[in-house]
Amino acid sequence: MESQATTAAATFTQPLLFPTPSSLHHAPTNKQTNNTKYPCLICDVTKVDPPSLLDHLAREHKIVISDVAKIADLLIYLTYWKKRLIDKPIQEFASQIDTSSSLRPSAASTTDTTPTTPTTTTSSSTGGGEKEGGGGDGKVEQKAKVQTKQTTYYMLSDVLPEDATLRLHIRQQKLEEVLAKQQAERSDPSFDKKCLFCNASFKGDRNGLIAHMFQVHKFNIGRPDNLVDVSEFIGLLHNRLDHLQCLYCEKTYKSSAVLKQHMRKKKHFKLNPKNSSYDRFYASNYLEPGKHWQDIQKEIDAEPDDDDDDGAVVPPSVPSSSSSSSSSS
Repeated sequence: MESQATTAAATFTQPLLFPTPSSLHHAPTNKQTNNTKYPCLICDVTKVDPPSLLDHLAREHKIVISDVAKIADLLIYLTYWKKRLIDKPIQEFASQIDTSSSLRPSAASTTDTTPTTPTTTTSSSTGGGEKEGGGGDGKVEQKAKVQTKQTTYYMLSDVLPEDATLRLHIRQQKLEEVLAKQQAERSDPSFDKKCLFCNASFKGDRNGLIAHMFQVHKFNIGRPDNLVDVSEFIGLLHNRLDHLQCLYCEKTYKSSAVLKQHMRKKKHFKLNPKNSSYDRFYASNYLEPGKHWQDIQKEIDAEPDDDDDDGAVVPPSVPSSSSSSSSSS
């Protein structure tokens, strides 16, 4: 019993080791690497990423989509509305928003030099006071013409029952796909990943990898039953470390040794809470589209859990080595 407890306690003090670059599992970065193309609702233009497509819609067609972050699958959403708009104009479905903006063209082209009602004032050096009227220096007030431009935008939103039904259907469909994928991953024998911080390898045991990183290196990516696409998630994090990038502040360092020293000193053994690219790896996010993974993690952390010997909160379903040894003793 004593030897087991000693071994368990030692796991919390093992040094941080990064695998050599050649041994890392490479994976796609935040940028999409597939051939997904997002279609414009009106013309034949396609874009490889949502921001570019949304910008195109707004600039070229004056169309905006509300709460885009809450749409579980934007490609399905766009494809549906593109078909609907073949025979009917956008005006039949979208809310109309009129905006006005003041345009002040360049002074060279807009200055009106036509004399206006004189308003200039002159001062008398002899103490005669101010004299108003058309006399004096004959100064002419220059007035800039200000033009007002009105622009009409069309907004697709769930205010329209058809749009609300579509969003709900997409969310339910996406959730079913995620849950099915998650279930398959739990018993996937092909899972084969190395720890982010040492050379420990895990085959067919994703929960074991998650538990290892938490218990040995105090790196917590969340509960195993709340994660999906774990292989891709771990691969993405491997890729960042391979490029000498801190997972928290996301700054890049000149060598692995400098990066290790930085993460130890700054206690950056956690994910960047502002990086929304991690949202898709958390199953709970598909229950509430648009909800940031950080908010989900806060809710998880707020739930009562047992603490380990170092005060770190142990994710449910991941027993700590210290708690196991204490119970066995």
